[in-house]
Parts: sequence; C-alpha cells; structure tokens
Amino acid sequence: MTARAHHFVPKCYLGNFVTAEKITVVDLQRARHFVTNPKNVAQERDFNRIDSDTLAPDALEQAYGEFESDLAPILRIAAHSPAELTEDQLAHILNLIALLAIRNPRTRGNFSEFQNELRQGMLDLASSSEERWQVQMKKMREAGYLDGIKEVPYSVIRKSIIERNFKFVTSTTEHAKLEINTFKTLLEMIFDRSWRFLRAANGSHGFITSDHPVILFFENRPKMARAPIGFGLRGTVVLFPISPGIALEGRFDGPTGAITLDPFDVGDFNARVLNSAHRQIYAANDKFMFFDGRDFHGIQQLIQRLKDRPVARRAD
Repeated sequence: MTARAHHFVPKCYLGNFVTAEKITVVDLQRARHFVTNPKNVAQERDFNRIDSDTLAPDALEQAYGEFESDLAPILRIAAHSPAELTEDQLAHILNLIALLAIRNPRTRGNFSEFQNELRQGMLDLASSSEERWQVQMKKMREAGYLDGIKEVPYSVIRKSIIERNFKFVTSTTEHAKLEINTFKTLLEMIFDRSWRFLRAANGSHGFITSDHPVILFFENRPKMARAPIGFGLRGTVVLFPISPGIALEGRFDGPTGAITLDPFDVGDFNARVLNSAHRQIYAANDKFMFFDGRDFHGIQQLIQRLKDRPVARRAD
C-alpha cells in the first residue's frame, strides 16, 4: 500500500515526549488541549508525495522512514545519556535539525505564497495588453500546450487576472525538490556551530516541543529594525528540544559540553518554543511551565490567554 499519512515531525522524535504512550497537545488555533497518540499529530496527507515517471509516489516518504529508523535509537540515547553519543550519532541529530528547519508546513506556506505572487505578477504582465497576450497565446498554441482547449476571449481572461479569481498552487513535488536542494547548504551551517546539551533542572517540569521545533533567534538583535535572520548569521542561536529533560543549543564558536538550566531558564526556553510553534505544541504532560519575563504560566493560563487573544497563525 502507498503511505498517505506523512509526518513532517517524525514519530520517533515525538515519542520522546510521551507519558504512557500518549502526548499532550495544545492547539494554538483552537485554544484547547488534549492527549493523543503521537501518530495523530504533526502529519499531513501526502506531505512528501512526489510525481515521477520512475519512482513511487511515496518513495521520498519511504526514504525518510529509513532515516528515522536509524535515528530512533539515537534519540533515545540522547534523551537519557547524551554524554554517550558518538560523533556519528550526534551528526544524525544535526541532520534531523536541518531537515526539520526546512521541511515544515510554515516554510512551505511561505514559499507557496511567494510563488503565487510571482506567477500572478508574470501573468499580469503577459496580459497587460491584448496584443501581448495574443503573442503569448500564439507561442503556446505552436508548442502544443493549448491542444483541445477552447479559446477564451481576452477581456474575460484579463478581468479574471485583475480580480485574482484563481491561485497558483505549488505541488508537493516542487516543495520536495526545493527542500532537497537547500538541505546540503543548511546542513553545513548547522555543522559549523558548536553544540552543547541543556539539562532541565529537577522541579522545572521540563522542556516542551512543537510542530516547528527548530528555534532560531538573535542573541543580540542588530540595531537595524527587522533585521533578517538566517542560520548562517553570527550572533544567532539555535535551540532544539530532544526530550523533556534534554535539549541542544548551537552557536558559532560557542561553548560545548553540557549545562543545567534552572526553572527560569527552562521556562524561557519553553516560551521560545511557544513563540516558534506553528499550530501546536507538545509535552509529556500538562505540568509544563513557560516564563514570560515576569511570571510563570501553565497550561490553563496559556489556554485562557489564547482564548482572550487568539493567535493569528496560518490555517493551511
């Protein structure tokens, strides 16, 4: 059978955040929380589907599955005994970080919007005059692209373009191609960083994660307003939760080894996870806390805050 339910956050990773095989989920759009099997979250139908003359539609999904099979035992070691990880095993986790940073619904949504705007602009230019449009149509007919397609009057086409009565949709194949082509460059930036393990102190209730678990931020924000951020920029920090007790921190020329974060630092970490999340956050239970700079807040306060001030997050 062809696999159709594709996880953009691997089940083997989410499995580090379960209690009695269940994961606690906070839905940021619907302002509610529930407990479920991790197989039911962070997945979309045909997310990794490819259209190919030589490969099965789920060939890429199967390839990711093989990588995740190798990754699963490594994540379990990292969750309990990170000091025992070999360099090769840590490299597997860094590959996961790079993959999760580029292969997710939010990044795809942004790229889809960009592609739609670009193609709409090209179409607007091509139809700016009837003469220009007819030249384009002639070329397409000669190339055979319009065989069997009824000709539509220019006035109808132009009106539809101006009113934007249609939208260009980026296929999963296009997304996958972009992600694969970007992966190597991003992975080099990830490997160039120094990584250290963060331990959650006892009594902190531990780290949480999300459907967008790779967190990138400026340690010292540039003076330039709304300065762009990227994984190759100095002065940026990457955070990645591995389990409720363990996380990774990556900086350029930063410290290595391991440190223990007190409840305030764990709460600040969780606040960054919350701010980076797309639609959902995940935790081992409902006891987690986040710190807003003044106070600690738990799941009930978070739900109430979401009800009072709904978060504008992409629904696609």
